[in-house]
Amino acid sequence: MGNELLVISAPSPRAEKNTSGIELLRGERVGVRGELSDLLSFFLPFFIALFLIAPAAPAEVTTRRHFDDADLESWLTFLGDKAPERDQAMREMILTWTLADEARRRGLHLEPATRLELAAAEAAMAERLLKRFVNESLVITDEDVEAKYQSIKDTYTRPKRWRLYNIFKRFPPASEADEATRDTIRRDMEELRERLLAGADFKQTATQESDSQTRWRKGLLGNVTKGMFPPAVEAVALALQPGEISEILEGPDGLTIFYCEKILEKVYRSPEELREISARLLRDQRFKKRWAEFRQELLQSAAPLYRWSLLQENAEGNEISDSEIFVEIRGGTLTMGELREVFKPDDPAALTREELQEKLAPVLIQRRMPREARVRGLLSAEVRERWGWMERKTLATRTLVALVGERFQSPNAEAIEQYYEEHREEFVRDARFHLGVITLTVDREHPRMSYERGEALARSLEKGEITFEEAARRHSKHPSADNGGDLGWIPRPALTVRLGFSVLRAVQQMEAGTTSDLFEDKGTLWILRLKAMEPQRLMSFEEARTTIENRLGNAEAQRLEPEVIESWLQGLEIR
Repeated sequence: MGNELLVISAPSPRAEKNTSGIELLRGERVGVRGELSDLLSFFLPFFIALFLIAPAAPAEVTTRRHFDDADLESWLTFLGDKAPERDQAMREMILTWTLADEARRRGLHLEPATRLELAAAEAAMAERLLKRFVNESLVITDEDVEAKYQSIKDTYTRPKRWRLYNIFKRFPPASEADEATRDTIRRDMEELRERLLAGADFKQTATQESDSQTRWRKGLLGNVTKGMFPPAVEAVALALQPGEISEILEGPDGLTIFYCEKILEKVYRSPEELREISARLLRDQRFKKRWAEFRQELLQSAAPLYRWSLLQENAEGNEISDSEIFVEIRGGTLTMGELREVFKPDDPAALTREELQEKLAPVLIQRRMPREARVRGLLSAEVRERWGWMERKTLATRTLVALVGERFQSPNAEAIEQYYEEHREEFVRDARFHLGVITLTVDREHPRMSYERGEALARSLEKGEITFEEAARRHSKHPSADNGGDLGWIPRPALTVRLGFSVLRAVQQMEAGTTSDLFEDKGTLWILRLKAMEPQRLMSFEEARTTIENRLGNAEAQRLEPEVIESWLQGLEIR
């Protein structure tokens, strides 16, 4: 028989402590700082508000649990690469197990948020198994692969490409400049080209001198293929060899110089490689289609029965218990408490039945997945064992949060004000922009037509022939088109996430009330309207207050966490 531990646990850290400390077989004191502690740190922002509510006192029950080498090996397997040394792993396992038992004693496993979290975790595990099952059940024949290969073999051959940069000097509108002004711009461009031929850096010069939107990319146009430029421009630009600078090209809007950095020759893929790609594409396409069908089959097989009367009663002011079942499906239920958690902070009663059913569909599909995996025999002993540990970790974390909450005290007003005064410079409200956008799709088969249409629209805006809002409604492909392209106020970090760095760079070069030139980014043509902007500034105390409360609260919770863990372990008797 292998090594064995007997752990006797009392239900609360407020019970009488074991003054001799907690001993392992070799007499080592237990101190756990590991996986569970890390998990608590992750959940702190979500549970900080719960710390103000002390949980109900647990029942006075003492439990006994034997742990042996098999338990430890199971725990180490679950931890995988994150597993610590065996002694530390044993301590973490004991902590996790006993805290999970405490969660059940306190009824934390019945709370709607916990039930949803556990259900989602179990469904995620089942979903991986079901996806593998669906993928392996697909049948793709050699004839299927050959047909796909024939359809893509030309698409996957890359044409010859020229990596080009440009410098552009814009002519003023004809109504604002005479021929003498244009001659001055021509002479300036000739002098600029002479500097380039004498060795000036093209990219740096483009950044400093060009009127094109490409100046924010050091003049980079990208990898250009035949057919992307008008014939007269193509004849000059695509005749360049690496390192060469073109003559000055004149168009109705201004003057252009091209620089060729390198030429990328035509790339051919072997038939074998293309057939592998064909098989992959086929499998991906068929899997997506079959998986979508499979999810719908799960929803249909769930046969949900809704108790709509509960929502009506709730809307009429009657209090409906969280434990009341709102949806019953084959093999599971969804309670009113869980329904409220799903829609939090919104009121589900405000939705129509159709809207509510649509939003609940993914949740009900989730609930069906574990049962479907069991029916199909996909839940091996190893999978069930892993799920057991996942459940215990989740419950243990809930208990740890509750225990910290029993000692937690919210920061007082004086502490919050003091923190603001001492760290005032840290609380900055980012610059924000009131922005309008027009986006146009580049047709890769006829790119020249796309650019010409975009340039014509930009000229119409510049001349005032059409308002930005009307142009957006008529021509923009952006979701904001129906709203005249208006995106409202966007903070600087959010602008980068939503629209990308190229758009951010363009906006930063603009002044309020102006419209940008047409520019391209990742296959999309953009025109921007900067309606207004507010610079970065320090936050007022009221603006920073919530952030400070969260910071101080998280710091206090993290300070309490090791104390709670140590107190809990000292309340255990380990033999």
